[in-house]
Amino acid sequence: MSEGLSRRYPAVRVPAGELAHSEPTEDGFVTPRGVRFHRALVVGVLSGRYVDEEREFAVITVTDDTGSVDVFAFDECYEPARTLDKWRQIKVIGRPMEPREEGRPVALRAEVIRPTSYSEELFRRLEYELMAGGEVSTVEKPPTLDEAIEMVYKELLEREEETFSREELYEVIRSVVPLADEEFCEKIIKEMEERELLYPMDLPGGKRWSVIETGWGL
Repeated sequence: MSEGLSRRYPAVRVPAGELAHSEPTEDGFVTPRGVRFHRALVVGVLSGRYVDEEREFAVITVTDDTGSVDVFAFDECYEPARTLDKWRQIKVIGRPMEPREEGRPVALRAEVIRPTSYSEELFRRLEYELMAGGEVSTVEKPPTLDEAIEMVYKELLEREEETFSREELYEVIRSVVPLADEEFCEKIIKEMEERELLYPMDLPGGKRWSVIETGWGL
């Protein structure tokens, strides 16, 4: 390698909780499961934020089902960190920062921050599971829109409620598609309306939907 050129390591997909509890080594970092990395890729929800507008930097917290990791955002990463909606699913690529005090969690200095979708959340660990020697069978293929609609419709028919609020529909959708984000939930609801599987009603207490019992034949 020529003098003056820095090596750019590939970003390794690492769950947030494992990243935060990684250990610095003489050559990068290592997760509790023994995966070594110099740069990391994390997918999760933006669960917390601190913004210093005067110095133009932000610290966001990214959370998945394994835990949370703090991400420091400067320069071109400052604006997305400052403006992305809380609880939005995001992808972060960055370099781990060695803790200033022993026992403190590892944080990331962001190189990329962008919105992502629930399907990437389902698949993001395939590479990590392979590197950590885990069972690949634990990574499931997300359902297609048609498959999700069929599962949601059948689940709604099993419920005793006569009508459903939007929040209740979200709850049902996420019970069969656990990582469905708001965009995918709305797509399912809209498509079920168009296929006349749900009947929308504007009531004094707010909009609600009822299930139309019909033969399943999409």
